[in-house]
Amino acid sequence: MAQDKIKYAKEMLLSLRFWWKNSTTNVGRSTALCYRSVGFCHQALKTQPLAETTWNALKENGLLKRTRGTRGGAKKANWKSKQRLSIPTSSFWACRSFKSSRSKFAYHGSQITANLNNLIQITSSMTTNEAEHNKQRERTSYQPGNKSGLLFACFNARSLRNKVEAVTDHIVNESIDICVFTETWLKDRDSVTIAGLSPTGYEFKNSPRLSNRRGGGTGIMFKNSLNVNLSDGNEKQSFEYSEWSVHLHQQVINVVSVYRPPYSAEHPISSRVFFDEFSTYLENIVMEPGILLITGDFNFHVDCHSDNDAKNFADVLQTFGLQQHVQVPTHLTGHTLDLIITRSNNDITVSSPKASVALSDHFLIECNLNIPRPSSTIKETVYRKLKTLDLHAFKTDITESMLCTSTSNNVSELALCYENTLTSLLEKHAPLQRKVVVVRPKLPWYTNSLRELKVKRRRLERKMLFTGLHEDKLAYRNTRDEYTKLLSQNKRSYYSEQIAESAGDTKKLFNIVNHLCKVDDRYDALPTHDSPRSLANDFGAFFIKKIELIQQDIDKIVVNQPEVQVQPPHARFERFSNLTEDNVQHIIMSSSNATCVLDPIPTWLVKSCSDVLTPVITQMLNLSLLEGHVPISWKNAVVKPMLKKSGIEPILKNYRPVSNLPFVAKATEKAVINQLMGYCTINRLLPDNQSSYRKYHSTETALVKVHNDILTSMDRQEITFLILLDLSAAFDTINHSLMIDILENDFGIAGVVKKWFESYLVSRRQRIMVKQHLSDYFQLESGLPQGSCLGPVLFLIYASGLFKVAAKHLTNIHAYADDTQLYLSFKPTSQQNAVNTIEECIADVRAWMVSNRLLINDSKTEFLIIGSRQQLANINVEGVTVGDAMITPVTSVRNLGVWFDQHMTMNDHIGKVCSKAFYSLYNLRQIRKYLTDDTCKILVHALITCHLDYCNALLHDIPQYQQQRLQKILNASARLVCRLPKYCHISHVLKDLHWLPIRYRVIFKIILLVFKVLHGMAPLYLNDLINVKPEGRYHLRNDDLLMVPRTRCKTFGDRAFSKSGPVLWNSLPARIRQITNIERFKKELKTLLFKLAYN
Repeated sequence: MAQDKIKYAKEMLLSLRFWWKNSTTNVGRSTALCYRSVGFCHQALKTQPLAETTWNALKENGLLKRTRGTRGGAKKANWKSKQRLSIPTSSFWACRSFKSSRSKFAYHGSQITANLNNLIQITSSMTTNEAEHNKQRERTSYQPGNKSGLLFACFNARSLRNKVEAVTDHIVNESIDICVFTETWLKDRDSVTIAGLSPTGYEFKNSPRLSNRRGGGTGIMFKNSLNVNLSDGNEKQSFEYSEWSVHLHQQVINVVSVYRPPYSAEHPISSRVFFDEFSTYLENIVMEPGILLITGDFNFHVDCHSDNDAKNFADVLQTFGLQQHVQVPTHLTGHTLDLIITRSNNDITVSSPKASVALSDHFLIECNLNIPRPSSTIKETVYRKLKTLDLHAFKTDITESMLCTSTSNNVSELALCYENTLTSLLEKHAPLQRKVVVVRPKLPWYTNSLRELKVKRRRLERKMLFTGLHEDKLAYRNTRDEYTKLLSQNKRSYYSEQIAESAGDTKKLFNIVNHLCKVDDRYDALPTHDSPRSLANDFGAFFIKKIELIQQDIDKIVVNQPEVQVQPPHARFERFSNLTEDNVQHIIMSSSNATCVLDPIPTWLVKSCSDVLTPVITQMLNLSLLEGHVPISWKNAVVKPMLKKSGIEPILKNYRPVSNLPFVAKATEKAVINQLMGYCTINRLLPDNQSSYRKYHSTETALVKVHNDILTSMDRQEITFLILLDLSAAFDTINHSLMIDILENDFGIAGVVKKWFESYLVSRRQRIMVKQHLSDYFQLESGLPQGSCLGPVLFLIYASGLFKVAAKHLTNIHAYADDTQLYLSFKPTSQQNAVNTIEECIADVRAWMVSNRLLINDSKTEFLIIGSRQQLANINVEGVTVGDAMITPVTSVRNLGVWFDQHMTMNDHIGKVCSKAFYSLYNLRQIRKYLTDDTCKILVHALITCHLDYCNALLHDIPQYQQQRLQKILNASARLVCRLPKYCHISHVLKDLHWLPIRYRVIFKIILLVFKVLHGMAPLYLNDLINVKPEGRYHLRNDDLLMVPRTRCKTFGDRAFSKSGPVLWNSLPARIRQITNIERFKKELKTLLFKLAYN
């Protein structure tokens, strides 16, 4: 039976040869008959399982070979199923053109092996030498998924903007190491597309076309374990190129991407020009050391041996000792346009390049290089299975442990018991486990349904190429479109869920948008280093040395300490009040879920076990406050270095330390803050014009005060000097002994409370963390921990004497933490007196700071002269002296996030806001396809409208054209959310979104500030600007109306809060003015303004 089947198979193969020799006049008929014959033969061989001896007999006769499956998802062949008939021959290759409805045969000179599930090969007679050659080629032929060498690909994308998902899906799933692109059609501003081409584990670098002509551009996508840099990129008259240096295994691969546009009306450059320019270019590039690999789209039909341009191109390559490897069609028309070229004597390809998938009108060409692949990133992870932790059993063990049964009254012993008990219980219920994992690139939205659909798509693609039938082509296209649609939907759903979960967390939203837009807005970039631990120690030593250098600079400054009259406080704070379990429960549940590595258990687990841990934590806090003692473990901090600004160079001096303390330590600090701030507020011990870390105070209230004072001065035809002081490492240089003296002498802190603060400040230590590696301990002799709860409040107390010094010279000084601003208004005729006064004030402030171990950064202090154009024309001030520096006036300064200009027009501020908002709008527009309407609205509020609303109370009565600039941003945001064209009418859209126009948003903010002033929810310095109108002779019930001060200029006086606030408040209906609940007031006020805006 087996011999009969072999004989039958031979007859069928002979019939193939017969039909090929005798049916060349009818190509379509020959194709159908050949397909039928080969298919019948194949079917005959696989209808019944054959013994292995039979298959061996077929193999010996050269009729069958055992091969691996293709990359489309087929499994490895076995002897009883999924056999594939292979016909090794000197061949004619039957290929199907996508642009033709008929099958065509094209001659192919190479010796290859046909796969009946993919391409048909029609055979002719074969000599013994040819058979041996084919066997040798089969042994070295490219096998998809071959891991022996670097997997390289090139692709003419014809625009990557609309192919991001498909390209990344194929490259990631096939684990391609390097893919070079031509015709990317990308510019540097296409950050969203570039981000999409940089999934986890990969990076994309772009080299755009330099001229203004559309299209063009090259790029490279590579695994981020490779070191790839752009060496050169330029555009010649006839072609454009980019050179990339790939460093791998101590080798350098010079990858050159070339795109030669075809001759056209837009690009009328002949091939002769290209040969001249390309030859000149090759003269230099072939002489460079390292491996050379040139790839790209040259737009020559190198498969047509009669083409003159192809011959000339081959001659150029031969002249420079180069070899072209691609021998398969790379374009849907059946021509070979995309090439891979190397040196003839340095052939690094180990496989013949193969056409993979057609993601454009070009195929993606893949091959293996004779270079080891980059080693996979192996990561050891340490984790606990906390999700499966038995919470009830964990609580039971806590209740039965010594922690809850201990009768110790020593806070240090109790704190040690707390740490040891919870650490041991966590190890018992969720032991620490280690796992070594291989980090592989992946797409987080890639699901099983996508994987199954992809297998189906590849199967239909092979069938289409095999049969060439129109219905198979339609089936493939439908499945391909379905796959692309599902891929986009999954990606959109993934990011929409992430954004929805992060609603309200601005930091997470920024990270998501920056990831989607590939914005390098990271504050955690690190300097180059050998090991994380050594870098951590370097950071720790640098932070300590920096403080020592500042203190040495302070010691060198000789000043006369200004006299400050210190009045003994009329109140004393000697003992803390005991905390109840309800107080501590509120502190625990209101804390964030951030966890310090020094915590025995995560913060969320503390909250989950708060019913059993609250009594223990309450006892520890009360013992600490009662004894005036802070356990040493609560004074240890873990510091994370953060860049001062994003995008700056990652060197040590550009970092600041941010401390993270144990949870119980932070809870204790919050309990102390509540009582300390309550004491200071009741006795009015803090300066009124200090706006940081205080209830009802903010940067906006501080700027409203300063802005109001300057505008009222301008209304009186006065000029204002504004000085913004900059302190060097203000928190890090606080002297502990001086801190205790100020607490005692200026604020009446004594007794156990003073003892507690002494214990809090001494013996503090910190460790630096870099990539989960901790440094050694570093002892802190000065400073307050940045990132702690209590540190900023103690700084306010420490710097309170500054206001007393400045008050001897100026009536106007305001501060927000260490950002201090001095301003002085004067008539133009008293210019010199004003300069002297401000310099004397700065000198005394500087002397006080030096005496208290603080240092002004003289060179970073800014000086702005503000006034009307007419008044500024009457003065001539070259600058003011600050220490050893002469500070010259500037035209605008950034003051707490708002730009002040010399005429207070707010033009600079509006320009900055518009620029930033439109940049965010552009990025959101690029990622809009990934967002639902709700998630888009969340991002618009987080990235755009928040900037429009920040300090918009300063924008009252600005010119109409300035308001329109901001209104255009709001309109564009509404169109983006609702997916509307740019010329559609916008009023009804804003109304449907319930968004107030810019003018009414400003009015809303001012009236809301007035409401807070009238109901005791605003700083005292704003209360001084609003006065209730006294009862008149004819109006007995006007206690809810405000006095409106007289002003001279609408441009200045009418814009001040002291004038605009009362005017707008008095215009409200009485029923709204009489509301006392702030939430109800907001609702009614917005309803009123909504009616005024859209009715």
